[in-house]
Amino acid sequence: MNRVRSIVLFVAILTNMCAHGQSEDMQQYITAYRSWLISGLNTLNESDCNCPGIENFTDGIAHFSMIQIGDETYEVSADARWFYMMLESLQPIEKCYVMQQITNIDMQAASYHINQGLPFSVSDFALSVSALHPRYTGSNTQFGIMGLEYLPAVKYGLEIDSVYDERLHYGKTACAASAYLNHLHQCFGVWSLAIAAYHSGPGTVQRHVEAGTTHQIKLAPFDALIACIVFTNNYLGYLKDHKLAFNRNCDTVWVSARIHLEQTARFLNIEKQQILEINPAVLSDVIYGDMKPRRLILPESYGVVFNLKADSIIAFTDSIYFSKPEKPSFVENKIAYTIPGNDYEKISYTIQSGDNLGLIAEKFDVKINDLREWNDISGNTIYAGKTLVIYVKKGSSFESNAAGTQANNPAPKGEPSILQGYILFDTYVVKKGDSPYTIAAQYPGVSAENIMEWNNISNPSKIQIGQTLKIYKKR
Repeated sequence: MNRVRSIVLFVAILTNMCAHGQSEDMQQYITAYRSWLISGLNTLNESDCNCPGIENFTDGIAHFSMIQIGDETYEVSADARWFYMMLESLQPIEKCYVMQQITNIDMQAASYHINQGLPFSVSDFALSVSALHPRYTGSNTQFGIMGLEYLPAVKYGLEIDSVYDERLHYGKTACAASAYLNHLHQCFGVWSLAIAAYHSGPGTVQRHVEAGTTHQIKLAPFDALIACIVFTNNYLGYLKDHKLAFNRNCDTVWVSARIHLEQTARFLNIEKQQILEINPAVLSDVIYGDMKPRRLILPESYGVVFNLKADSIIAFTDSIYFSKPEKPSFVENKIAYTIPGNDYEKISYTIQSGDNLGLIAEKFDVKINDLREWNDISGNTIYAGKTLVIYVKKGSSFESNAAGTQANNPAPKGEPSILQGYILFDTYVVKKGDSPYTIAAQYPGVSAENIMEWNNISNPSKIQIGQTLKIYKKR
């Protein structure tokens, strides 16, 4: 069937089903889910799929009225049946895409030796959450094929910064999501509430439990999971008989220098988009391997070339992708820029990922133009890992450390209402690798949310090395 016609027919089927008795909760869930499913299906290429006979595996839900999940038994609700029929309405090539994605996720998850202890597969869960879209973005800070939020992701060991997000790595995000789901099941005792807490937050579910209003908890995500379990169970025999895999063989290399993906693609004579597609965790065109060695996946046979020619790749047209500032000019052994008076001292600052001139100028209470002049910067472009010269007043609180001089962020103006009934207990200076979760773990009775509220932090990924956080305890 023509791809455009297929999508139009799929949407028409969904629209027709949506008008027949589904709960409002499920209709809202499907409205958001459908856009991600169609987005993934639109990327299909006929040559990527080879699933003969897959159209013969249908109508499995007719044999199910109850379903066993671990030691718990659940009814297959009308919402679950509707979600299942939506999946069964896919064309054979689209089902092939789903089955291949499921195989891919399960293989990568297995390679990370997940001892997940879940009564369902991580691929079933991914299908119910993100429609298997690698760059799914849900409510709050949900991201990646498992729809994992930022704080749980960091808590369970994923690395997330402005250029790299391991929630886009199938194996690693599956590990973290499995650990988080098991924790939620321990908290709430049943999988229906654990899945609801994963989507809407454990605090929301806990409030309903305490108020005795669990009937008001939105269970559409759980019904979707039931449908996905039944749907994929229909194809277990098919998956055993057909070893499905995308037509991609790849090499893995380690990058230990700063490189640009366009620079790499041009040298290797491949498309940059092809590199991005097989490296979903890479968020930026620049890989800062000089800060920390990074894994890069390349098409088959290109890994050998990369390893042999790494130095040449790094040097290849590097002036185009990484402008090199000219060395400071000297006049009679004196630097040409203006040096402040004797009450100032010269310090060094190592640029961190996410920094810009405005943030650095504000941090050290200097002017942006002075930063440019002191460091011979003509525009606004700076690079993580480089060192800046900064002149600060003598006796100020700025101190040098091994990672570069950092500023202690000033305390937030005014105390939030959350501090009523609390007294200051300690101050904590943020170190490399810290997150609100790791810091909270050092203080019994303190949560990551407490630390964020006490210090007026809205985005947990934006805490800075050297920033001073206030820790409180009850009076």
